[in-house]
Amino acid sequence: MGRPNTPTALKLINGNPGKRALNKREPDAEYLEDMTPPAELSENAKKVWAVAAPLLRKSKVVTVLDVFSLEMLCNAIVDYRTAQAKSEKSGTAGSGISPWKQLQSMHFKQANVMLDKFGMNPRDRARLMIEPQLGLFDVDDKNGGTKEKNYFT
Repeated sequence: MGRPNTPTALKLINGNPGKRALNKREPDAEYLEDMTPPAELSENAKKVWAVAAPLLRKSKVVTVLDVFSLEMLCNAIVDYRTAQAKSEKSGTAGSGISPWKQLQSMHFKQANVMLDKFGMNPRDRARLMIEPQLGLFDVDDKNGGTKEKNYFT
């Protein structure tokens, strides 16, 4: 697995150190307006959605394309909390590790991956840009193409 792609907005900010061609057709989805949790979510996952979705919308991070990822995040958090509660209730039998503790660890990792994708930790939040991508390029009417905007001059 290689390095993840760098969004065009970040390449413009950082000066495109790799000098590769910029993606001028990067998708720019609408922000998620409907905060109603999907019907497929469990009641506990809907409670997580009710907290996470408005926070992400207020931060201008979540779009209509992110609904499935947000569902996965909500389910991973519920699974983590369930495994945590079962682990605390059952304790460890003998000297072995509880299967609930193993599930808790697995769901913790899954939730962290999804939290990272939404910038819900300080390291990844620092990498997010919330300016819509449609504003990155001006149409150059003379040449029929696009030209990059320079936000820093």
